Amino acid sequence: MTFGTRLKEARKRSGLTQQDVASKIGIDFTTVSKYENDRSEPDNDTLIKMADLYGVEIDALLGREYQVINLGEDVIRESEYELEYLEWVKENIDDEFFYHFHEMKEEEKRQHMQDLYFLYEREQFKKSKK
Repeated sequence: MTFGTRLKEARKRSGLTQQDVASKIGIDFTTVSKYENDRSEPDNDTLIKMADLYGVEIDALLGREYQVINLGEDVIRESEYELEYLEWVKENIDDEFFYHFHEMKEEEKRQHMQDLYFLYEREQFKKSKK
């Protein structure tokens, strides 16, 4: 996948048009089109603004191997091991937890995720001992 294609997909996932992006970061919409069609590349400052606007890491736009998991309004980018963990969470945690997750304060979210990670690690350890 090309850099431009990754930019376009990130923009579309964010629900933005090229015009939206252009006006929010202060460039012309034709420039956004050039980026997405691999005819030009943004400078570092513009790339940072685009990543922030799309809610993704610059690494993801540059093609680093991360996957995106969308938990309602909360988006988590994780490595392969962490994806296994999140899949475990999805299979083992009641849907009610996820319903209220996006309403929690950031510190509460972090603490809950740490607690869940501890439970996951404990289960993996037990499996490795069998």
